[in-house]
Amino acid sequence: MTQAETAYDQVLTKQKNNFEALLGKAVMRKAQGDPKTASVLFAQAEKAAPADLKVQIRAAAQSILHPSVKQTPSPVESNQ
Repeated sequence: MTQAETAYDQVLTKQKNNFEALLGKAVMRKAQGDPKTASVLFAQAEKAAPADLKVQIRAAAQSILHPSVKQTPSPVESNQ
């Protein structure tokens, strides 16, 4: 177990719905070659996140878990 994973686990032991720790651990798991666990952690992070961050977390999960899939820009992004 890495120091980062230990730190995330310590936070999650005290705050099981800490979306930032869940998100960080998800990114780390994907980087370690464990996309299945990363996917579960991303879903937990999205569920635990404040409403205004859920879309961003979902988009981050998609781009990290499926980097070859291009995201369609939103109308706001395409007009800039």
